[in-house]
Amino acid sequence: MMTTQTSAEQIVACFLRYVHALDNRHWADAAAQFSPQGVLAFGSDETTGYGEIAKRIESDLSRYVMTWHSVATPLVEIDGDRARLTAASSGIHLREPAGTENATIIGGRYNAWLSRTETGWLIDRVAPDYLWRAGPPLDH
Repeated sequence: MMTTQTSAEQIVACFLRYVHALDNRHWADAAAQFSPQGVLAFGSDETTGYGEIAKRIESDLSRYVMTWHSVATPLVEIDGDRARLTAASSGIHLREPAGTENATIIGGRYNAWLSRTETGWLIDRVAPDYLWRAGPPLDH
C-alpha cells in the first residue's frame, strides 16, 4: 500500500537523509540534500554550494572514528514553497583511540530553511545552534 507524505513529512525526511548521510560517511549524499546555492553555517563560518559543502563535511567529520547525530521533536513551519525546520539535536564525535575520554558530545538545535523544488524539498540553509558541550572542543 502506497501512502502520500505531507509536505511536513517530506521536509523532515529530507533533513533526516542529510543527518543519516553524515553518520554513514556519505558526504556527497549529505550535500545532495542542499539546493545548488545551499549554505552550511557554523556561526559566521559559511560554506556555500553542493561541491563545497561535500568537501567541508568530509573535512570536518572524516577526522572522527565515528559520529552519531540525533534529531528530535522537529517543528516544521511551511509558507508556500518555503519552510523552516527546527529540531532538538545531539551529536557524538568519537576520536581515536576509541573511548569516552576522546568523545565530544554536543547538544542544541538544528535550524534549517528549505524550499520546494520540482524534485522535492531541498535545504537552503542549515545553521546548528550548539547550546552545550561535554568533552573537548570539536575539531571543526
